[in-house]
Amino acid sequence: LNTADSFTISENGVTVPNAVPRLVSDGFGDFISVKDFGAVGDGITDDQPAIQKAINYVHSVGGGTVNFPAGSYKLNSSVALYNNVVLQGEANGSIILLNTGVNFTTVTSSILNIGIKNLTFNNVSGVAPGDVIHIASGGFIGNLLVDSIIAKGINTVFYIESNGFIVIAQFNFCNFSYCLNWYVYYADNASTNMVLWNACQF
Repeated sequence: LNTADSFTISENGVTVPNAVPRLVSDGFGDFISVKDFGAVGDGITDDQPAIQKAINYVHSVGGGTVNFPAGSYKLNSSVALYNNVVLQGEANGSIILLNTGVNFTTVTSSILNIGIKNLTFNNVSGVAPGDVIHIASGGFIGNLLVDSIIAKGINTVFYIESNGFIVIAQFNFCNFSYCLNWYVYYADNASTNMVLWNACQF
């Protein structure tokens, strides 16, 4: 089997109705585990390099889901976000441990189609708790879905630098009640538009 081979979903040798043939390579970005790239999830190992590799790979094949199996993933440096990537954990079992000044950050002027689901974010530095998502100055995130996340000991969940912008975003069943200050912080001329909050705790 190679990446140029095609496949069709079947059950007991019978093709599933309406299934569409695809190249093997087309499915690579659908669902990738951070452990495929070396993440350990023991709460001690720095898993940033593995997580970044997983995100980069999914982005390179056109997008998909980066899965965080149950575990505690420590980040000693920030992770860059890219278009068409969903970060998905396993309910309360997938925990991201953030050190001082560490976050998920935009590195290009615009980021589209980002999802963050079923992840808990904990500050483990003991000092200067930072933010979870950092939108750089003049940065833009469009079509953002945040579902069932928890932020503990975090200063700010979303920090939007000057002239940063979020448009078309939906937050479902998130718990921000453990945040130390703001769930969204706006620097000078930063803004949001068309943001829906559904059953969130503040």
